[in-house]
Amino acid sequence: MRMRTPLAALGLALALFLFVIFISGLFVWQGYRDTLDQGEQRAAAAAKTIAAHFQWIVEASRQSLGRIDDTIGFRPELLGSAELGDMDNAVAGLPANVVVRVFDRTGHELLSTAPTEDEVEIGDREYFQALRGGENFVISRLLVDRATNHQSFVIGRRLVRDGEFAGIAAIVVPSDLIADFWVSLNLGRDSSASIVGDDGWVVTRFPSLERSISLSDHVLFTHYLPEAPSGTYRSEASPADGASRLVGYYRVAGAPLVAVAAVSTETVLSDFRMRMFRIGFGAVPIFLGLAGFAGWVFRLLSHDSRRREELEDALAQNRLLLREVHHRVKNNLQTVTSLIRLQPLPPDSKRDLAGRIAAMAAVHEQIYRSDRLEAIKLDHYIRNIAEGVRSSFDGVSELRFDMKSLALDPERSMVVGLLVTEVVSNSLKHAFPGNAKGTITIRLDTDGDDIRLAILDDGVGFGEPRERSGLGMRLIDSFVRQLEGEHRLKGEGGLDFEVRFPLVNPVASTLKV
Repeated sequence: MRMRTPLAALGLALALFLFVIFISGLFVWQGYRDTLDQGEQRAAAAAKTIAAHFQWIVEASRQSLGRIDDTIGFRPELLGSAELGDMDNAVAGLPANVVVRVFDRTGHELLSTAPTEDEVEIGDREYFQALRGGENFVISRLLVDRATNHQSFVIGRRLVRDGEFAGIAAIVVPSDLIADFWVSLNLGRDSSASIVGDDGWVVTRFPSLERSISLSDHVLFTHYLPEAPSGTYRSEASPADGASRLVGYYRVAGAPLVAVAAVSTETVLSDFRMRMFRIGFGAVPIFLGLAGFAGWVFRLLSHDSRRREELEDALAQNRLLLREVHHRVKNNLQTVTSLIRLQPLPPDSKRDLAGRIAAMAAVHEQIYRSDRLEAIKLDHYIRNIAEGVRSSFDGVSELRFDMKSLALDPERSMVVGLLVTEVVSNSLKHAFPGNAKGTITIRLDTDGDDIRLAILDDGVGFGEPRERSGLGMRLIDSFVRQLEGEHRLKGEGGLDFEVRFPLVNPVASTLKV
């Protein structure tokens, strides 16, 4: 219990520290999520750009192949030449590094914009077989061009003469084309850009693959594309190289292709980690400073708690000593009372002195028996004093009490006790002559900020007020002055004594201020 304050401070500091850690964790987690979301947005924007670029390539290729078909139809003599050099209008608008070739119905090369000495045969190629089988327009998967031995993909058109299959016109697009485009996207290290056919086979990709792979069983085709033609997702392991990436995809309008852009998760998060490192580098000294400040405050509170314990122990010791002092004073006063009884004094004088000393001793006894040294229960104290005084007389008078529970400081309580002793003693001595039976009533209550004490009896009274030169009246006047109060005394039809004095000691209050 004594360590409650420093422990509470330590608990509050710990709770604050945990709260800061919690908020920091939320900040880091939100930053992590935002970084991944931004990476996905970059991938989605890149996929859309790639799709638009390849839409243009496919559309330009489609138109060029149509013009080649028309040109060959109008000028069949071109089939006797190995070059398409005089068909510039037909291939206008295509990228400069593409190759246009025309093959006969068996897959033997007839014409080319880049003729070679070796004969090129494509009769076994899947795209050729698809066009021969009836497809009008085909985009091949990633393959190695037999004329250049470079990775490429083919955009081919079926040629028909007199209703019969006559061959194909093909545009061979090098895979390096997407590499140049990937550089312009600036997606960062370990990113990738791809074009995938609707059948799941990779058409082209950068970084390049050794051979085309099928993604038909990948989540892109089994889950995401069936739900939406464009979107993003997080791939823990790429089917191409096993890298973790944030993927954006977008269907190419007017073509059986899907554009895919993937941003490396590690690259995206490395920027996030760098930001967190910089923030942490600045935050760690602050946390250390707060921890040091909390430790310093804890030490101060612990020191204060120890001092408070010492003061409480000293106070408890002082209270014990003070109670012991009051006990000894009470015993000494009782000893004095016993000595007075042994002295050759008149009985009335012995009784008066003993009553006054008993009133003082009663205060010390109440303090000794109470846990509160700064206040006396005035109603209990007055009752004990009055009954003690009555027991010292031989009469049969009765005491009645109508007192409110009040507390008063010991010094003024002792004065009240002496006052009650003096008034009740006088009443018992003079109000009931010949041991007549009577009643003495003592009332105690408050009136505003004052305490009102009244002592009444139904004795013979004393007519006119007695001279104030007597010892009893002088004592009463002295006691009232010590209480900073005022009193009245009547004797018609019995004693009627009342005294009023402040509940709070004016002198003590002034000293406190």
